[in-house]
Amino acid sequence: MDYKTRIEHASKVQISYCPESYTMPSNLVNLSVEYSIIGGSAEVASFTFKRFDTANGTPFTNSESYTREQAKQSGVELPVNKNDRTDIKSTFLVQNNNEKRQFKYVVTVTDSQGNQSSAECEFIMNPEGSTVAPTTTATALTSLTTGRPPGEHGIIGYKINVGNQTLNSLRWTTGSGVAVNEINPSSFQPIPPFLGEKIPAVSPVEFRNSGFTEAHLRNTYYEGYFLSSNITHHIARCLDQDSRLVYAYYDGIDKVGHIHGTGHFYDAEIALVDYLIGQIYKILPSGTALIVTSDHGMVDVGDSVIEINDSLMQRINTISGEARFLWFHPARSNHESLLRDLQDLYGNCAWVRTKDQILDEGWFGRQISDQAKERLGEIALLARDPVAFLDKENPGPKLVGRHGSLTETEVYVPLITSFKE
Repeated sequence: MDYKTRIEHASKVQISYCPESYTMPSNLVNLSVEYSIIGGSAEVASFTFKRFDTANGTPFTNSESYTREQAKQSGVELPVNKNDRTDIKSTFLVQNNNEKRQFKYVVTVTDSQGNQSSAECEFIMNPEGSTVAPTTTATALTSLTTGRPPGEHGIIGYKINVGNQTLNSLRWTTGSGVAVNEINPSSFQPIPPFLGEKIPAVSPVEFRNSGFTEAHLRNTYYEGYFLSSNITHHIARCLDQDSRLVYAYYDGIDKVGHIHGTGHFYDAEIALVDYLIGQIYKILPSGTALIVTSDHGMVDVGDSVIEINDSLMQRINTISGEARFLWFHPARSNHESLLRDLQDLYGNCAWVRTKDQILDEGWFGRQISDQAKERLGEIALLARDPVAFLDKENPGPKLVGRHGSLTETEVYVPLITSFKE
């Protein structure tokens, strides 16, 4: 064979038809994989391979057999039995009249979009895409770029307990200031982004040399933009340079939501993102897929702020996380009374869980490193109602919109895809 097809994916799929060999055309022009989205996973109904006459589009029947061994040599692990589960992703290298064509991908992440969709662009949306826990930017973006859950990459929240310090993972600062030299980002988050491949990352120019950028985008070609109007041009330039995958990030929705909440200002920013996505789609060359998603949603909190009880604060060493997903780090080993008091005080508007409960339920993934475990507190307080829990001695900035907890509004995010023929 003079062509190769690789099929891999980050998520699990269920194969419902498993022949011993797959029929492949001798001169592959078009390959389509038919599937349907069911409950957030893809069930492959059939693999359909077609060969077309380039002049009139007539399908041909001549083909070659693509056996299991040939598949293995080309990097495709064919399922053995019906209902087998396997890893699938779509990366197709096809050959047509000795001309190789490799599909390209643009992944665009819009911060805090939640499950808001574009009404103006012709995209297909899965409204029940879900993000990670906690629903915060540093954690979710690191999972997006590494393909790993928080328990493995270790960025387990916005503010993370590190020894006797608290690391602001977005700004990579502690109470002493910038902590890049003190807390090495590559050691703190050891998983290579994008499987170690050097790809272009289009992101705000001011983040270029930050510690968090080193943690979740290291070894990328950083394409820093100054204004949102520049994003499309940066993506086009990357695609012109034969980049197979381009990652782009826009944080405008998050900024507007934190300052103004999810009202008219937020809607205006959503409309701008709709327009931006449409402009990105227009400049895509043929054979490019556009994937749009977000890191989390946003909840209007406004003045619904609850100051943590003074007697509780006296019984802990520190708190970490953020206002809608707080970790308590008790001063003593006996946590039962603290757990009981948290449930009595805040159980009417929040979830209270121990670290052991959260780990047993796999909130941070099936595997969790020892380093990630050490960074967690002993008891978590998650807002169920639109409220924020603050330490009155260190309340932080006043924000209208917030996130971090596991309500539907914060967890569900869009998954919008379109392919440019």
